[in-house]
Amino acid sequence: MKYVYTAVFTPNEDNTKIYVRVPDLPGCVTTGRDISDALEQIADAAAGWLVVAEDEGLEIPSAAPQSRIPRTEGDTLSLVRVDTVAYRAMTDSRAVRKNAPLPVLNALSG
Repeated sequence: MKYVYTAVFTPNEDNTKIYVRVPDLPGCVTTGRDISDALEQIADAAAGWLVVAEDEGLEIPSAAPQSRIPRTEGDTLSLVRVDTVAYRAMTDSRAVRKNAPLPVLNALSG
């Protein structure tokens, strides 16, 4: 599935770190060194949040309009696009069982 949510970017006091959250996805928060890193980190965090929700059959919240997103002075808003199918393909590391017949060696032949 493909989703689009608004992320809120908040720099710390000395601008050495950016805190970022997706208010529509409770608990979906992370940090980044700069805006580019923070954007990458929140896209990954949101994808993980949404994959778990899909797998568990949980309700996926609708994206709120940006005008309704709570923010403070100094915050920056940005849209974050998430593709859970692509995320699964990139992160799925489950083992797959494959059976293959092995040749039988006859110990008595020779």
